[in-house]
Amino acid sequence: MSRSLLAVVLLVSASVASLVGCGQQGGSTKLEPVTARRASDAFPASTDAPASPSASESATPAPTESTATPAPVTGETATPTTAPVTASAAAAAPAAPASGPVTLRFRFQPGSELRFASTTQTTQQMRGRQGTEAPRPVTSSLEADIKVRVLAVEGERTKVEIGIEKAAMNADEKQAAAAVKQASEAMEGVTMAATFDSLGRPIESNVTKGSIQEATAAGIASDIGFMGVRFPEGPVDEGAKWTTTLDFAKVMSRVMPLPNATFTNQNLPVNFRLARLDRWAGTATIEIQIAGKPAMKVKMPDPPPGETRATNVPREMNAAFNVDQKGTAVVEIGTGMIRELTMGGNVGMSGFMGMTMDQRITSTLRRK
Repeated sequence: MSRSLLAVVLLVSASVASLVGCGQQGGSTKLEPVTARRASDAFPASTDAPASPSASESATPAPTESTATPAPVTGETATPTTAPVTASAAAAAPAAPASGPVTLRFRFQPGSELRFASTTQTTQQMRGRQGTEAPRPVTSSLEADIKVRVLAVEGERTKVEIGIEKAAMNADEKQAAAAVKQASEAMEGVTMAATFDSLGRPIESNVTKGSIQEATAAGIASDIGFMGVRFPEGPVDEGAKWTTTLDFAKVMSRVMPLPNATFTNQNLPVNFRLARLDRWAGTATIEIQIAGKPAMKVKMPDPPPGETRATNVPREMNAAFNVDQKGTAVVEIGTGMIRELTMGGNVGMSGFMGMTMDQRITSTLRRK
């Protein structure tokens, strides 16, 4: 696999890896108290004198006033009852979570450090001109340890430092394995400083160590939201939907800069849906979908003065992409922090340099 083809692989992987994010432990959901009922409230005391206990009954300790059960009226058959709930047992029972819509926000703690494990696997099938194709698909994987350090929290804005502490890439094809190994070595130590608002919207970012290409390929540069998640502005309940966009041309230019490239359909819709609120666990499950068919046209540079263009070099090259990715994020209701994020789907490219490429990409981020 040539370096140019590897760049294409990293580009497509990065478009998904940029969704993988990080979270923070903490936060809780406000619980509504449940009032305990005394047994005497459920079973009013009888004014009749109690019947004399039998021998078996006399072996049972006498009930206290708060748990006493009225004796049956003479001539009636006693009806079994469930054991009364004591006040102490009711107090020990967990309170019921609050119901209704929730307001999702990122609430960072200044000075905190967060660590996450990220994995991305890509299976790629290449086809060349006249239908020729690689002997078999090539599978590559990336495992990375990500550290997030909260530098400052000022009102609705939070500044963080995101870095790659460790990265390892491998591939099941010899030539590709050598190329991805070199790429993973370049990723280690790459660091970004970024500012987000409480919805996760990116405000500004810059690479402080390494390059933007390496940061994008490693999945720490996200244009969607904080590590790929963005919250809606108002309160939401299960089934609520909200949308933002991903600039595919911007992602492309980071990993494989093409100054003479123009794009159509470059703004891919990113759809979010609140699938579930687990109020007992204090988590929200959000479905994510990215789909679109951007196209790219690259104008080839003119030959130097006095020279003619080679007959096999076109004046422009075209490429069509097909992006279809789905996944879920589990976030904490109280803090907004991501516990786990998974994405998977297909990315295809056709036409560029006469090639067709089909990729299956899966990625996961879990908090350590």
